[in-house]
Amino acid sequence: MSLAFIEAEINRFLSSNDPEILCIRGAWGVGKTYAWKKYLESWIENNSNIELKYSYVSLFGLGNIDDVRFAIFERTVTGKNIIGGPNENTFNELISAKRVRSHIFNLGRLGGELLGKRGVVDIAARSAFSTVRDQLICFDDLERAKSSLDIREVLGLSSMLKEERRCKIVIILNDNEHSQKKEFYKYVEKVCDVNLHFSIDASDAISLGINNSDKCKPYVTACIEKLKINNIRIIKRISKASNRIIDILHNNHIGLLDESIATAILAIWSIHDPDRAPTLDFIRNYNRLSTLMAKGRGEQDSVDEKYIKLLSGYPYRMANKLDMAIISAAETGYFDQFAILSAAEVVELERARQQGGGRLSKAWEDLYHGSLATDDEVFYDELKASAIVEASTISPLNINSAIRVLKEGGRVADAEAVIEAYIAGNIDRGYEFFDIEKHHFSAGEKVDDGLKAAFARQRAAFTDERDPLEVLRQIGERSGWSEQDAALLAKQTPAQFEHMLETLKGANMRNAIEMLQHIGRGTSDEHKAIKSASLAAFRRIAAKSPLRARKIRGFGINLDAED
Repeated sequence: MSLAFIEAEINRFLSSNDPEILCIRGAWGVGKTYAWKKYLESWIENNSNIELKYSYVSLFGLGNIDDVRFAIFERTVTGKNIIGGPNENTFNELISAKRVRSHIFNLGRLGGELLGKRGVVDIAARSAFSTVRDQLICFDDLERAKSSLDIREVLGLSSMLKEERRCKIVIILNDNEHSQKKEFYKYVEKVCDVNLHFSIDASDAISLGINNSDKCKPYVTACIEKLKINNIRIIKRISKASNRIIDILHNNHIGLLDESIATAILAIWSIHDPDRAPTLDFIRNYNRLSTLMAKGRGEQDSVDEKYIKLLSGYPYRMANKLDMAIISAAETGYFDQFAILSAAEVVELERARQQGGGRLSKAWEDLYHGSLATDDEVFYDELKASAIVEASTISPLNINSAIRVLKEGGRVADAEAVIEAYIAGNIDRGYEFFDIEKHHFSAGEKVDDGLKAAFARQRAAFTDERDPLEVLRQIGERSGWSEQDAALLAKQTPAQFEHMLETLKGANMRNAIEMLQHIGRGTSDEHKAIKSASLAAFRRIAAKSPLRARKIRGFGINLDAED
């Protein structure tokens, strides 16, 4: 059912002078209540000369029909208050109305003679419902009412209000989750004059949920339509997150906005519609190029083909550092500006380093998947050539796939040439890059032994020329350390730690000592070496005088602890 049809039917319903019952039903989050409120507000603005009484009643938590009756009265508003909703002032205005006050007073006086003070309050509350007539009433959340509230009572009350009080009734519910679904369908056709099934496509959902003036709309429309997201609550979350990303990136990283928002949309959809969307793990692990290679090697059984097909036309190729930061932000609900900006800097530096590329992808897309006429040797030659030319721009995951394919094709020497070119092309990446365990590989992806050994050799041969004292000072200053920092400090002797600790002064000394304690809680060989050497250094300093020993213990250092 199109959104235009739903809007037209709601406007017809509101403009009609006849009492009617309109039912709007549909799945969770598709925008039933949102659309009703939006079109009601629009109708009121265009018909301000019409006097209207309105009561919106959520049945969530209500347990009996008397609660429903009083809620109708209590939440009745008129005129400009319809848009704002009921509050203490609107209730006082309602009570002070001459007809209502007189009616409740007369019934209350009669009840007082028979029931006493407590009975007066009860009968006054119940009798207020008798003043409800000639008004618009919306019952929402039927599926969330207590089980003690029978659906037949609500429908019966609606019928009575229409027939005897000339009221117009709107009933909104998620009919997929209603515990009394059979009862509802049994009676709804008898009671309701119009039964709208609210089911709209992604384009209509965007029109309903995002204003044309919203700055995120140009960025999100195509992605939402591609994923066929028609849930208004999810779209609202997407809008909020996308606007936050725009605020963070628009000054210095505007070129990353489209892909960052595409990632956020995919992650938010995954979190809030798990029955239809790929999991966050799938999104984090997805790599379009490695997927093409896996398909070429006949290894795609382990990958969900439905989601691969979905993402093939979506602006998301693989998760880089910025994507990972945005996925984590979507998961926690908090978009950390510092983390996102830091990740954006890394991605842009990587892009500047690459300056082009794509030849390896084209080898797979054009020569392997795109043609049945390509000779094997032509494909292998281009795979090798493109991998060597683009060695400095290719991820370890993708170079590993190329190496494996070459070896499986009997091109072992070519595979080894690719490994050599890859190490040479990334020689300036530093110590941490060559930790193969830190790189992302798809589930089930076997790392080539030759590539693994080359990474290990390069890591072992790495020489860190930095001053250990300056590294320790910086660790304390920024309250954090890298693997490269830990590897350098792990090579320091107790005497060298002693010298560094005595050289640092003031806040630099205190911060360094605190960070050495943090590092010492780690379980890696480097962390254990740092803990042992630094503890020995503290003991050497403490042995120089009782006052120094007292100072060191004041920092929480246990000089009697085991190494």
